Amino acid sequence: NMNVAMQTKTMVELPCCLEDGLWSFPEALCELRCPAPPPVPNAVLQTKRCNETGLKVGTLC
Repeated sequence: NMNVAMQTKTMVELPCCLEDGLWSFPEALCELRCPAPPPVPNAVLQTKRCNETGLKVGTLC
C-alpha cells in the first residue's frame, strides 16, 4: 500500500534510551537508574542517599 510507505517515511523517530545506557542516536548519553535497595533485617544503611530511588548503576550502599 503506497499510503503506508509514505507514512513510514514521514514518521519522526525520537531518541530512545537503550539497555546499554546509550541513546539510539550517537550524539546523546543516558544513565540507567536503580530503585532503592530492599530493606535488610538487622542492617543500617551507611548513607541516606541509599534510601532514595533513582540511584546510578554502580552506587554502593
